[in-house]
Amino acid sequence: MPSSRTRIQPRPVNRRSRILSTGRLEEPRVLGPLEEKEVRSAMCCWKVFWRDDRGQDMVEYTLLMAFVCLVSAALFIGVGQNVSGIWQFSNNQMQQAYCAANAS
Repeated sequence: MPSSRTRIQPRPVNRRSRILSTGRLEEPRVLGPLEEKEVRSAMCCWKVFWRDDRGQDMVEYTLLMAFVCLVSAALFIGVGQNVSGIWQFSNNQMQQAYCAANAS
């Protein structure tokens, strides 16, 4: 016996279709000839940009130079404290020598 409820067959769903929150199926929007040309043009520009390697060596050298500058700055900070200690020691020795020379 067939049931009193009829079963609704699901519609075939296009890969690009999506189901809205209302449960309705939204079909993909068909692009007009001008929009399609713009999309192709934009994709072509991105492909050209992605494959273009001009200036790559300049970027690499710039990154290398930035790394060298950061390392040298870190070394100067570390070495600066040692140099400051050496100058303080020398200054104290000079003052002691000056005081000893004037005392006699």
